[in-house]
Amino acid sequence: AAAAAVRVTGLTGGEIVLDAAAGVPPGASLELADCSGATVRVASALAAARLERLADVTVILEAPVAGGLVVDGWERGTLFAACHQARLHAATALDAYLCVAASPILEDCTRVRLAPLVPVPEGAAGRGNAWAAARDFGWPRAGPSPHWCVLPEAERVTMPQRHGGGGA
Repeated sequence: AAAAAVRVTGLTGGEIVLDAAAGVPPGASLELADCSGATVRVASALAAARLERLADVTVILEAPVAGGLVVDGWERGTLFAACHQARLHAATALDAYLCVAASPILEDCTRVRLAPLVPVPEGAAGRGNAWAAARDFGWPRAGPSPHWCVLPEAERVTMPQRHGGGGA
């Protein structure tokens, strides 16, 4: 059976958890679009993820993405993700904590800062991490790209863990 394709749009404010109970089953392909001022935590392991037109958003992918992760339009935010490959397009002022098997690809980005994902989600360890080997398609010259940098160690954070349930 083909994996479900799930589209989630228009989230604003607060923290939202996307899991099987919220209609995002394991193995789904997720498209998250047009969100602002929110923290979005995805608990399900995904086949693929597309994040587009986000502003002031934190996205926490708690489980690895089996395939690709595509960002298309993200202003001011933080991404925590383990995936096979990450492609960042039109991202501005984004801190991306990655565990990626292939070199991340950047296009039309400014002020992107990359760092290794800590802790690495279960199921993503052992496949290497090419987070610092980013290829900037907007900077074909020799030498470092002005569009991204390594996030200084003193400013790095670990992937936020979910607070234990337990109720009020």
